[in-house]
Amino acid sequence: MRAGVLVALAALCGLAARATASPLLNPNVGGLAFAGPTETHVLAIWYNPAALTDPKLDDNKVVVYLGGNLLLRQAEVARFPINPATGQPTGGPAGPRTPFSAKQPDGFLGFYLRVSEKIVFGLASHTPYRDYGGTEGAATLDTSDDGPLRYQRLHTWWYDFWVHPAVSVSIGKNFSLGFGLPFSYTDVRELSFDRDAATDCPPPGTVVAGPCGSLASGYERPENVQRIRVNGGNWSLAVQFGLLARIRDKVHLGLSMISPQLWFDRSDVRLDGDGERPNATVARPGQPDAVGFARLRFRTPYIFQLGLRWLVTSKTEALLNVRAAKTDTHEGLELRLDSGSFRSADLPERIVRFRGLGWSARTDLRANHRLTDAVRVGGGLGFERSPVPYDNTSADTLDGDTVFANARGEWHPTKGFFFSGGYELGFMLPRTPSRNTFDPRAGSVCAAAERSLDDPACAVALQGRGVPSNAGEYSQLTHTISLGAGFDWTW
Repeated sequence: MRAGVLVALAALCGLAARATASPLLNPNVGGLAFAGPTETHVLAIWYNPAALTDPKLDDNKVVVYLGGNLLLRQAEVARFPINPATGQPTGGPAGPRTPFSAKQPDGFLGFYLRVSEKIVFGLASHTPYRDYGGTEGAATLDTSDDGPLRYQRLHTWWYDFWVHPAVSVSIGKNFSLGFGLPFSYTDVRELSFDRDAATDCPPPGTVVAGPCGSLASGYERPENVQRIRVNGGNWSLAVQFGLLARIRDKVHLGLSMISPQLWFDRSDVRLDGDGERPNATVARPGQPDAVGFARLRFRTPYIFQLGLRWLVTSKTEALLNVRAAKTDTHEGLELRLDSGSFRSADLPERIVRFRGLGWSARTDLRANHRLTDAVRVGGGLGFERSPVPYDNTSADTLDGDTVFANARGEWHPTKGFFFSGGYELGFMLPRTPSRNTFDPRAGSVCAAAERSLDDPACAVALQGRGVPSNAGEYSQLTHTISLGAGFDWTW
């Protein structure tokens, strides 16, 4: 069952290519179509199911839509030189710029059906969350071709596949409510990164015995690398509510909310292997691999979407759309290494991959105009406040405040068929995080304090911030190309 679902969805989404890191939420689910919290479109299943109901729709009507995006990222990272004795930047200029190219696809397939005068049902499959990409050299333990970013990320293959039913109910002519119950399969084919074993030991220069005594002195030494790979998957579900109000037939107001993903016995998402084959490997230079079972835990955000639509004339409309995500629930990924093989290799049972996300908010101003009965066009500007705080920017969360400009169009060549397309350019405001958000000394000081919870360094290490520094220069340009096709059938 699982394999069949994933094969079908992977074929739909066209998964391929190497990409840079990204926070999980897809910026344009389903493509740059004429869709949003106030617009009647199959994509309203995601934006606001209440918008599926339109008094102008005919009875016995079904609309099918297939669409998606290809996100192209052009990013560069230049890390500041690090003093191996302290793990901190030396104060010198940034090193060589590491370029990243990206090809990150996603897809959407769905339909809605008017089943009665007041009820519309919709069903879609799509990928609202994804995180796919890595750095060169991630396939081997050889660190010579990995570069200085490997402690934040080597490679991640992470997609959420949603099966998303929704229903819209009209209450009078000017008000409707929407409900959705999306089921999600989170599939992490690979999450890999390097750990510096020196962060488990007292500071460099301290005389110690046992495993720490055999390590090379200093931070970010290739001899101390622990290369961790883990995979897993599991089901979860979310709850969605929406409403739409039509004010004097000229102004439409839409609002929706999607809850975090959860399950009946838990309030977070927990990813395990299949229970039969080990799903985690730790490779170390000159030593046998440690293989066993692991579990990933994380939380997804609340998502709020607001739309205001003004029908200026019979052919022109203006729209204001806002999407806010309470991503501060996603402080990090918690990895549990459960097997005895990991303990015998002196690996910690709990590893946190710190992300430290906060609220994100994207605002779009857009105008649409119908040129003919068969063609309409639109364009707009947008700004997104990044969920990644400035000093938390890293190779694993390469994101920042971004300005957008986009254009879209739709063509109805014959009755029933329609095609849409769009393009969006995004410019991330450059970032130069330099504060000690990540500090490998915290892990070492905590080790010297015998893991005492009263030591401030241990609080930093428990958050997952006691790792090599993220200080550097980050820049990014994004291109989104969107295509869609649909069929509108009335009988």
